[in-house]
Amino acid sequence: MLGLLLAQASTGLFSNDDIAFEGPLVKFISKDLSDRLTWLHAEIGATLIYVLIGLHIAAIAYYYFFRKQNLVAPMITGDREVDFDAMSASDSWKTRLFAAAIFLLCAAGVYYMVRM
Repeated sequence: MLGLLLAQASTGLFSNDDIAFEGPLVKFISKDLSDRLTWLHAEIGATLIYVLIGLHIAAIAYYYFFRKQNLVAPMITGDREVDFDAMSASDSWKTRLFAAAIFLLCAAGVYYMVRM
């Protein structure tokens, strides 16, 4: 799923709709290649994302109803109770602040690259 999202974002950078929208990097490739990437982005990628979202929800429902495991709460909180002795994760405010700083640096880098 993450690989498909990366491919979708990458092809979107080079896509165009021949009316009002062009990806920020479309000026670096030919029109023919941009049209092919636009088709891949709009037709194939979008459909595959919907299919994977459906499979993801179906897997969560399967685990909830048949295996009696709630996977939604651990996805949100990051904590899961287990039946065996395990070390707890070190998830302090410092760790979250560091992750937020890395996220902001990555977002600033993408914004800078797009605005070039």
